[in-house]
Amino acid sequence: MVEPAFVARCEPRRPGAPYTSGGLSVIVSQWIRRGQEEELWDSLIVRCDEEDDGMMTIRVVVSNPDWDQRLQIACLHSRPGDQQSMTPLACNLNHEEVAG
Repeated sequence: MVEPAFVARCEPRRPGAPYTSGGLSVIVSQWIRRGQEEELWDSLIVRCDEEDDGMMTIRVVVSNPDWDQRLQIACLHSRPGDQQSMTPLACNLNHEEVAG
């Protein structure tokens, strides 16, 4: 195989905002073989969003070509603008299927 074994893409959700953005996706792909074909598969996705209410959310999602849906393995929330918040960083490590 001549291609690199892994490919990573970092994409700001707002074009023209390469260093700060209201959202960001980091996608790590790797070459896999299915039958006689090799293909690049998006195995790990880290999606960062600023919600309308100011909550900051990071989702970590894994994907396998043998699965019907992707699997979110971690979700982290913070509310930096909420002075009443008693939790600096909430971590949900429950595994949840996600669409797409």
